[in-house]
Amino acid sequence: MGKAKKEHRKKVAKRNEKIAAEKKKFQKQYTQLLEQKLKEYQEKLTQNEQLENELKVSLGGQELGFSIVDPSEMENREIDVDTDFPGDFVKVNEENQ
Repeated sequence: MGKAKKEHRKKVAKRNEKIAAEKKKFQKQYTQLLEQKLKEYQEKLTQNEQLENELKVSLGGQELGFSIVDPSEMENREIDVDTDFPGDFVKVNEENQ
């Protein structure tokens, strides 16, 4: 093997090490970001559960089903209306609000 081939292999090996290090760095950053977002989501769920447990809605002494939702989650969502006719749905949009 000639001197030029040895130098070329050395350069390629160095480049590959650099690429592998960058890949590992980006993977670590991605993992940290994903873990952070997951933690924030879990905290949000916990807060909503705590609020739902603290807020009890009743009418005439009868407790009603109640939940808190993020308004952004309400777009184009159908909500089951508890009436005498189970299964009736109301489309939630700007007209109904």
